[in-house]
Amino acid sequence: MPGLDDDASHASEGERVVARVLEGSIRPTDRVWPNLRVTDDHKNAEVDFFLALPGAGFAVLEVKGGQITHDGDHWVTTGQNGKSNRIDPVRQAREGMYGLRTYVESDPRWGSRGRIRWAHAVVFPFTRIADDFALPDCPRHMVFGRDDLDDLVGRIGSIAVRQQSSCRVPTAEDVEVLADILRGRGLPQADVISLAPSGMRWPIASPSSRPCCWSSPSSSGAWRSAAAPGPARPGWRWSRPAACARTASESRSCATHAAWRRTSSG
Repeated sequence: MPGLDDDASHASEGERVVARVLEGSIRPTDRVWPNLRVTDDHKNAEVDFFLALPGAGFAVLEVKGGQITHDGDHWVTTGQNGKSNRIDPVRQAREGMYGLRTYVESDPRWGSRGRIRWAHAVVFPFTRIADDFALPDCPRHMVFGRDDLDDLVGRIGSIAVRQQSSCRVPTAEDVEVLADILRGRGLPQADVISLAPSGMRWPIASPSSRPCCWSSPSSSGAWRSAAAPGPARPGWRWSRPAACARTASESRSCATHAAWRRTSSG
């Protein structure tokens, strides 16, 4: 896997620190995706790190650098310029987890695998978190401060393992299916139509002994390429453009207009 800390998409020093920590502790079968976005009809979530850990679970991490505090009501981040802003890292991690889970489980390739264990956590690499820290929506084992970065991957995996849940832990095969799903599906591919010359609309697919293209006279009297399969329509005639010396009976691809193969010698 490429160096996580070399990823140019890491926007903050905090994310770069966490990337280096993760890279130093992942196992060969673990997978880590930095900076994922997941979009649905309700939200557009950004996931700082997504971990797939066989034998443990899938986990979403939200990372906040700088100085992080909590005033009893809200999380607050303070930059080096002294400016403070309210943040909600736990909600961000939770929404990212639910968004990814919905996307993965709705993909046909996930099939009947059912639900495995998912978890979310927050990481504050420059902030010390007290041992007795607790919030209703964020118990101590789900937040990692600067003193909690040793064996970070193992600690994250334990969040899923300790769940009192009927959901199973993922296998290495589950992780491979997940990786395939995250690459998307139905992606556009290069085809002969998009590679055809500008005057060509689509390649002829049906076998024929006609010249490879059929055309209709334009208003100027010149012949233009139409290249549609099937019989020529009334008022149209078959015409081989000057650039194309092949006929369909030659049973080979027409390099001038697109790659298409004829199966009949006409």
